[in-house]
Amino acid sequence: MAAKKTTTKKKAEGKPKGLTLYEIDDRIQEILECHLDTRTGEIGEEAIEELEALDMKRETKLFGYVAMIKQYEAMVGVAKTESDRLLGRSKAFKNYVAWLKARLVEAVPAGTEVKDGARRIWYRRVTTIAFKDDVKTEDIPHDYCKHTPEEWTPQTTLVRDDLNAGKPEAVACAEVKRGWKLNID
Repeated sequence: MAAKKTTTKKKAEGKPKGLTLYEIDDRIQEILECHLDTRTGEIGEEAIEELEALDMKRETKLFGYVAMIKQYEAMVGVAKTESDRLLGRSKAFKNYVAWLKARLVEAVPAGTEVKDGARRIWYRRVTTIAFKDDVKTEDIPHDYCKHTPEEWTPQTTLVRDDLNAGKPEAVACAEVKRGWKLNID
């Protein structure tokens, strides 16, 4: 027979939980319905005391809500300021990395490799296919374009095979660009 799992719930210590704003409003409505004399429109003395106490609790609760709203609005402002500050730092880091890479490209000639232990700076051959700048979109054969209801859009992926095969219509509208790409490990 397996042992039974037993857990003990810890009782909340300290002050009992106060009423919520909805509970206070419901209790006020309940008192008014029970203790209001329909003929004279008067409320009994004990009901008036309880209504005054509930009204004080309600006011305290409302001002507590106002304080919380102000606190959270301030926290939103602080979070926005911190977010903007971090975004600025991120942009500065990105610009610094771009500057360092530019200095690296100037220092390491294309096609070379520099090693230092596990670190490596090396170039890799890159081949890209692009449509020629002097060719208008309407002059590109539809075989090399993607058709949408509005227009024909040139697609380099469609011209790649024909360009590599040397087909004249592909050579007339697109070109292969070869270059070097700097890599850092």
